[in-house]
Amino acid sequence: YLFIYIIFIFTYTPESMCIIMVTQPQEHLHGRFNQSITISCHFNNSCHKSNQNEVQWYVFRTDSYYQLDIKNQAMKYVLQGADLHINSLSHTDDGVYHCAVFDALSTGSGAQAIGNGTTLTVKGNEYNAGQIMLLTLVVLLSLYILIVLVFFICIK
Repeated sequence: YLFIYIIFIFTYTPESMCIIMVTQPQEHLHGRFNQSITISCHFNNSCHKSNQNEVQWYVFRTDSYYQLDIKNQAMKYVLQGADLHINSLSHTDDGVYHCAVFDALSTGSGAQAIGNGTTLTVKGNEYNAGQIMLLTLVVLLSLYILIVLVFFICIK
């Protein structure tokens, strides 16, 4: 009887024992304006009866939160497995992105899970103070050389 019980335990997993684990390895990501970035999502599904995993992404911003409409915004968002690829970054993409995975055929409490989130910060193409100073000096030096050349040409 023990043998039959062990086989029963290992072959039958009730929905209440279904567990999905979701991890997002990157806590913070920094992207640049107009570039692309990929936010990673890894999951492990212990549900034996199904491999019907569905992945959804949610973004939380300072004033709102919502599920990303990946299907209708295919030029902006692309699912690569469970990873989210975002094209043409802008400052409106700043936020905390959460990966959610659920088993479509299971209804137990462990059949869905959400990651801890990845904070995305988009930086513009603005210059820092040192770059502005260097650019200003190059422009001033070029103007000085041009004035000196014009002066020498006019004297001759």
